[in-house]
Amino acid sequence: MKSRWLRTVASCFLLLTPAPAAFAAVAGTGLPAHEVWFGLGGASSPEKDIFNVPNDLESKPELVLNLSYMHNLDAQKAFGIHLYGATETTPTVTVVDESGSPQNTTFDLYTYNLGVRYRHTFMRGSLSPYAFVGAGWAFGTVKASITGSLKYAGFSACVGPGAVYAFGGNFRVSAELFGSFGSATWEQKPFGNSTGDEFNPGLLGGTLNLGLAWGALK
Repeated sequence: MKSRWLRTVASCFLLLTPAPAAFAAVAGTGLPAHEVWFGLGGASSPEKDIFNVPNDLESKPELVLNLSYMHNLDAQKAFGIHLYGATETTPTVTVVDESGSPQNTTFDLYTYNLGVRYRHTFMRGSLSPYAFVGAGWAFGTVKASITGSLKYAGFSACVGPGAVYAFGGNFRVSAELFGSFGSATWEQKPFGNSTGDEFNPGLLGGTLNLGLAWGALK
């Protein structure tokens, strides 16, 4: 698999319940103001027709990356900036180049979602369960040596549950599941026989994340 990396980071729902009063006292007693997170995981994609052609390719993400910065407002509420996406290499397919000759090639597909995120923590402790919701810009590229690069853009939203475990003072680990959905279009039809320019940027998966927290919440 080719070396690759992801760079920079709405219909959705939010089910929030107030934390018990017993947990309200933790606000302002050691709660950090800032958090940065990095995570890796896996996902599946609902996109079954990448190029909108007969006998098309399905999207099968191989790696999911998650980056975020969160600012805690209190023991329950946090807002931040969120980047997540996936990368994959398609199976070898035969396409026709500009000269009309058939060529065998693979495509590298990179998907990105950059936007804002709200997190609600239900209770604070060594293990803190939470739910999140986010919305933003969906964008990405598909590349091959004989076709060059083609870009798509649109919107996306995400929602899911997770849990954080605090250890070592400033360090955190978390596990979370996410559902991402949205709509996007290619900047042009991928091939001459493409029936449309639609691309589904949705993902359904999970990540394991490492976080660093600092600063005292005032």
